[in-house]
Amino acid sequence: MKVIDTDLLSVQQARILLEQAESSKESLLEIDKEERNDLLNKIKQYYKANIDQLAKMSFEETSYGRYEDEIKLGKYYLDNLDNELDFYPNIFDIVSGQNSRQVALSKGLSLVFIAPYLSTLTCFQAIYFAIRALNPLIIVSDTRCENTVTKMVEDIKKILKEDFYPRGFLDILTYNSDLGEKTLYESDKVSFILENLLSEDKREIQNDQAQIFKAEIGNNIVFIDKDCDIDKASCEVINSKAFNNGLLPGVEQSVVVEENAYDQVVQKFKEYGAYFFKQGRAYKT
Repeated sequence: MKVIDTDLLSVQQARILLEQAESSKESLLEIDKEERNDLLNKIKQYYKANIDQLAKMSFEETSYGRYEDEIKLGKYYLDNLDNELDFYPNIFDIVSGQNSRQVALSKGLSLVFIAPYLSTLTCFQAIYFAIRALNPLIIVSDTRCENTVTKMVEDIKKILKEDFYPRGFLDILTYNSDLGEKTLYESDKVSFILENLLSEDKREIQNDQAQIFKAEIGNNIVFIDKDCDIDKASCEVINSKAFNNGLLPGVEQSVVVEENAYDQVVQKFKEYGAYFFKQGRAYKT
């Protein structure tokens, strides 16, 4: 019988990924803006051409959300991405502040954890922004969507190779284990950590050398008062909650209603498909 020590393999791979990513930083600085923009367009075209397949693949792997909604959201994101980024500087641009002028520089090695919901869009975002900012990137996928995310990373690595980007600029931890993840997020080589997670999957990430950001589905509260357009408000809340089965970070999770509007809001919610629970049972009428 062949015995495989997954923890050992994961730690070894994590160390290799860190070394390769670190060594790619200097080579990245030689890539000019025109080359970088050309690559960004290729990555966008890749995602646009494969978004249907990737979203369906992710749904079949995870059963999270609705792949139709992830496709819709991804296409909307692509259509508006360039306009949004016009407000942000590129690497090596001169940025003027109130009392000084600074050069926009690469942040450094980035580590991004991908959650099992909206995994294709999140993976695309991480890679796209890493390229734009010339930040080496290591991705760690949730095991529930690792086939989809690994495919995306490997496909885009081929595009990077064709454009002569340095080895190690983009990679993924394929031997997942807690020890491998810890080796990555505690490394002093890492400058930026983004953890996309479900609430029950929180890691105890600590790294004094890195900026750490966490993204999850929070308890977003909407308030409906008696003077608002109750029909419109009810419609928007229900549609928002239903989109991708409620798996958006900004989706409404709870509703507070002014007493004088309560009965009308309940009725409108029912008209738009909401169910209410009473004594352990769901009811609509």
